[in-house]
This record gives sequence, C-alpha cells and structure tokens, in this order.
Amino acid sequence: MAAYNHIIYITPLDFYFFGGETTFGNREGQNYYAKSQMFPQQTTILGLLRYLGYNKIDIGDSFDASQANAIQKFGYIHRLSPVFLARHTTKVDYYIPSPLGDDSGKAYAVKSTDGNVQTWKNGSWKSAFEFPSYKAKDGWDQKLISNNVAEPVPFKEVFNKMTKIGITKIKPGESRNDAFYKQDLFKLSSGWTFAILAELGDEVKQLPSSIVAPFGAEKALFEVKFKSGSYDFGSFFPSSMWKHTKPANLTSYILLSDAFVDESIYNLCDFGITDKRDFRHIRTPKSLTRFGPIMHDVKQSDTAQKQPNAMYKSGKFNLLSRGSVLFSSDKSFESKLMAEAFHQIGYNHFVKL
Repeated sequence: MAAYNHIIYITPLDFYFFGGETTFGNREGQNYYAKSQMFPQQTTILGLLRYLGYNKIDIGDSFDASQANAIQKFGYIHRLSPVFLARHTTKVDYYIPSPLGDDSGKAYAVKSTDGNVQTWKNGSWKSAFEFPSYKAKDGWDQKLISNNVAEPVPFKEVFNKMTKIGITKIKPGESRNDAFYKQDLFKLSSGWTFAILAELGDEVKQLPSSIVAPFGAEKALFEVKFKSGSYDFGSFFPSSMWKHTKPANLTSYILLSDAFVDESIYNLCDFGITDKRDFRHIRTPKSLTRFGPIMHDVKQSDTAQKQPNAMYKSGKFNLLSRGSVLFSSDKSFESKLMAEAFHQIGYNHFVKL
C-alpha cells in the first residue's frame, strides 16, 4: 500500500471527553454517569478533518457504516491510519496499545492442549488450544508499547482522569431526572499527543499547518498540526513488535485498530482472546442545513426516512476491540477481516503472523 503523505498531531489543551455508549444521552437512553473514552474514534477524527475544511475545500460526504464494503469519498481526505500516541521528549517516540496479553505488553503464548482435550467445531472434533500463563482471576492486561522503547507504559501514566460531579440548577418545585450528574474526563500527560497518518489531497495546502479547534463531545480545544512527508504505518509499528509463541499450523491476527467484522468470522477462528466495543457514528452531510437535535437512525438501511441535510446518529454496531488476537488455520480468514470503508478511515487494520 502506498505511503501516507501527512502525519497529524492532535494535542488536547485541557481535559477532554470522547463519547461512547455511556454518555448522558436523552429519553430512555439517559445516564447520570458519563464516561469518556481514552482515544477518539476514527470517525471522530474524520469529522475533525472535515470540520477544518468546511466551506474552504472539498470535504466529501460523511462516513456511512451501512456501506461497509464500498470505498467512500471524503473530499481531500483519502485515507487514515489507526490513531496512536506520540511522546515528545528530546526525540519523538510512537506508542500503540499492546495485544490483550500479559503485563509485559506481549500477546500470550499459545500451545495445543494434550490429545485428550478437543473442541467441537463446524461439525467435527478439532484440536484445542490454551494460554498456559493466563489466569482467569487476573484477566488480561494491556499497555502502551513502542518499537523504540523496550519498557511498556501503563495507560494510567498517560491518561489522567478527572471526575466532575455537579447538580444542575432548577426552579423551585421543578423536578428533573438529569439534574444530578457525574462525568469522567481525561487529560494527556505532558509531552504526549494523539497522532494519525493520513493521505490527503493537495487541497490541504489551503489550510493552516497548525490550528486550534474544538474536538469531542464537550468541544474541548485541541491543537492540530499537519506535517507533510512520506510515512508508512508498518515502519512506525513493524511486525517484529508483535511476535509471540504459537503453534506452527496457526496464523495469528493482532488487531491494531477496532474492527468491523461479520459474526461468521468466529466459524473460521480456532482460538483467540477478544474484547468488543460499542460503536455509533454521527452522519454530518456536507450539505448540512439543520443543526438541531440529532436524529436517531432507528433502521440503518431505511434511508428514505432520513432528512438528507440533517445530522443523525447511526444504529449501534459491535466492533472487535484493538488488541484482540485471533488465531486461524483457514486461508480465507484474512478476507473476513476486511471492510473497505472501515479500513479506509483507520479501522480493520491488523498484523498477520
């Protein structure tokens, strides 16, 4: 795949909030406790870049998850890598979440069980596998790892959480279910920034190389810097970072980003350690004329009821989380991890070992 032509640094200037399913919401989806995600969604970054180009250059249309296997047009934004972290000291080191594994930042070693243990799969008995060092009471661990720094970094050393508690003022005698709230926000430690690789059209030259813009659910301010050059995601995070012990007949697939897959993929999976993430996205067409309350997309495939010039929230999807490790001996497994539209904006990236 061709190299990306920009690296973009996205630095929060204070505490931020990236929404997920646990937000304040409204109506039946209302929560009093809202929790920020540590990382922005790929669609959130796409939205930021479209916002920066709005009314200046071509920003194409908004992402549409219902067209998962079709290349989509986002104007000057051609492709995005998965989001990662940069640590700026006397040099710049790049970090990414490790596989779901042990506290060393490595994926668990895998071995076949003894011959007396098998698993029933797709109509026949198959070999069974295990993680010898996995302890159910402890669960898996995940840290931030770098190709240039041997020691993994715990998330808590980079992401500083602040819990905000408040009570909304109301008129005497008035009752409101949302009057009390609790909110978790994050701030990056000094020297750390989010980063992403991008393939951008020449139109980007019409935008400032550095700009401060609102970003995320709370419209916190972030500094966004564009740096042109030739960048390869595999050079930042080469396959040598991910090597681990496994049976020779199994190929491992480590997710470097969240991934949209069909549930049938599990029929081809011999073993794995996975987590999932709830996913929604907000559709913001470039012809946007309606900025009122966001419409909820009850039926994802029913485009007739959508107002073409209004914002609306998609239905909910379940993605495999970044760091999940899947093992398969089936040669068609890799194709099941591909979803063109998602891959185009930084989802469904993986390393194959």
